[in-house]
Amino acid sequence: MLEINFQQIRPYNGGLREAFEELCCQIFHRLPNISDRNFKLLNDSQFQRFRGAGGDGGVEALWILPNGDKWAIQSKYFERDKLEISQFKQLNTSLNAAVKNHPELTQYIFCISFNFTGRTGRGEGEIDKLEEWKKKKLQELASKNIHLSIEFWSESVLRDYLLAVDSGGGLRRYWFDREVMTNNWLQQRLNDAEVQAGKRYFPQLSVNVRAFDALNAFAYQDNWKEKNERYFQEFTDIFQRWNSHVKVDNDLSENSGRIVETITNQLIYLKDILSKDCQSYIDAQKVSLQVSSLVENTRQTEKIFLNALLEEHGKNADTPGFRQFEAEYNCHFPAAKLDTTRDLLKCLEKIFEWINTREFLLPRSQFMLLRGCAGVGKTHAIVDHALHINQKQQICLIFYGEDFTGGEPWKIIINKLGFSGNINRDELWGMIDAAAEATEKSAIIYIDALNESPERRKWKISWLAPLVQQITHFPRLKLCVSCRDTYLDEVFDENLRKKFIEFEHNGFFGREFDAIKQFFEFYKLDPPATPLLQSEFTNPLFLHLICQGIKGLGFSSIPLGSVGFTYVLRLLLEEKNKRIAEVCRYDKRDENVTQAVNALATKMAESKTR
Repeated sequence: MLEINFQQIRPYNGGLREAFEELCCQIFHRLPNISDRNFKLLNDSQFQRFRGAGGDGGVEALWILPNGDKWAIQSKYFERDKLEISQFKQLNTSLNAAVKNHPELTQYIFCISFNFTGRTGRGEGEIDKLEEWKKKKLQELASKNIHLSIEFWSESVLRDYLLAVDSGGGLRRYWFDREVMTNNWLQQRLNDAEVQAGKRYFPQLSVNVRAFDALNAFAYQDNWKEKNERYFQEFTDIFQRWNSHVKVDNDLSENSGRIVETITNQLIYLKDILSKDCQSYIDAQKVSLQVSSLVENTRQTEKIFLNALLEEHGKNADTPGFRQFEAEYNCHFPAAKLDTTRDLLKCLEKIFEWINTREFLLPRSQFMLLRGCAGVGKTHAIVDHALHINQKQQICLIFYGEDFTGGEPWKIIINKLGFSGNINRDELWGMIDAAAEATEKSAIIYIDALNESPERRKWKISWLAPLVQQITHFPRLKLCVSCRDTYLDEVFDENLRKKFIEFEHNGFFGREFDAIKQFFEFYKLDPPATPLLQSEFTNPLFLHLICQGIKGLGFSSIPLGSVGFTYVLRLLLEEKNKRIAEVCRYDKRDENVTQAVNALATKMAESKTR
């Protein structure tokens, strides 16, 4: 068992003090998961973490109870294991800041990195000094009508809590084993994965494709957050206008008033959904039905307000000229309700479309399946994305289907990462989870090409379901797998597949021109004189083959004429036949390679194998 020594904790964000603070917060965050009569939180309590030098306001983390009360911790990592005047000054400063910034505090906990001395023959011990200080501070606060409890969690208390919340050992493994999960260690594993990808990944051929955007959504990257925030801001603005122009209108008919009230309640529900943490679970089908109902109610309201406007002001009332005249000469805005309702309808239609996309659902799922046909670029997308988010300090690890033979996936992962055999399953997932929490981001585990496992049927029979179940217990872990379409039924159990948000990689669809340009430049070929419109050019493997064939035959550009799959196959076989004929010294006109490929294809068709 690893020794728990706070003086030997893994450095974090530049130092031991920061590491101790982060560990205390992780323990505090997990305490509701254990049965401890001294720490009982009500359901629906919310955890908040404060980071940044000088930005915590006397509080590192807190729990907000349903009634608004707050329980907070403040860590104190004193390099000298003594409580002296300077240390008590720090306690004073932190407590004063905490009650000022969080008047709802009812429990305040100091986490201190060493054990306190008791009374000695020479006089008071540190425990006595702390109790005296606590008594004095409580009296001082009570005189200001501030009532709260103060606790001190020493090294021993923290150790006991750490053991209680970390039954699997992953938290201890991360914080007290300095050799694993370091930045350099993680970078080396990604470098190894990039090398293993081989010719499936060329960083020079990275094209901005939809699959990359989907992976960004799954990883909850900043560009996805910004997109989501734009939708929310637009909705918030129109909701405020609705409340100002429609909800408060006292001239609404009884029928209009009822439907306006219904819409207002539905908008409140939708605002609550959109304002939630984007990584929290939602019932997507229920939300979609609610928004669909809201859109329909808004359409009905638009018709009601339009008919009322035309009835009161005539058939030309719904025109820009009428609106301008009323605004300039009468300071009157009779179409305000109608215009606001129309703007709301446009906004809701965009939101309805947004919430029914994979990109909306992916951040809220722990599991993603990237699927697609052969050669479409699934491996490239995964490696490219992992390297991208690693640059943004998000933890990620890549494995390949070919790695998995024989044993359970977690054992193979431990071996692949180079861990010693004494690390167990829960330690593995727990240490990755702890590392992810320290970054405030999920950790992404990619397993590319499940179909390339020598025993791929085991994913369906005995591998994937336990792996999914294990990861479910660690909320900061996410699993992204990829699989070729033709093998999905062999690899996935039908019910288990429903746990995954699927995204189909369609290659360079919509970005064909950019892709062709990059590929031809990469192979040092002249770009095509005319646009290549064939659908095959959306497939990266097809582009590789055609460029290799042209290059191998000594051409500098694509020959004029029709270019399709048959042409590329003939071109590739011709180039391979030429090279092999030179090595094996036969007449290239015999076309031995073409004959061999045809014979192989015939045999595969007869035996119905792939």
